[in-house]
Amino acid sequence: MPTSRPLPVLCPNALRSVPRSFAWIDTRLRGSQFLQRMNAEEIGLYFFLALSADRHGLSCWRLDRVEREMPCFEVLALRKARNGLIRQKLLA
Repeated sequence: MPTSRPLPVLCPNALRSVPRSFAWIDTRLRGSQFLQRMNAEEIGLYFFLALSADRHGLSCWRLDRVEREMPCFEVLALRKARNGLIRQKLLA
């Protein structure tokens, strides 16, 4: 979701740079075995936020709006998924 003003960077030390082995989604998800530790809701939320992120990886979607865009996930499941991504340091 584009914004009229730049979003503040929450974790400047966690900003991504384009690695040599570039992929649209960070290859560390597979290489560091994050995918094996993530449930379907966490994967779905991560990919949704990655699709809607700006060039710094920032995305500001409320979970109720994500639920409207992805009706296969209920807001309570998305809330759990968000907490799981935060615990794994995939989301700030």
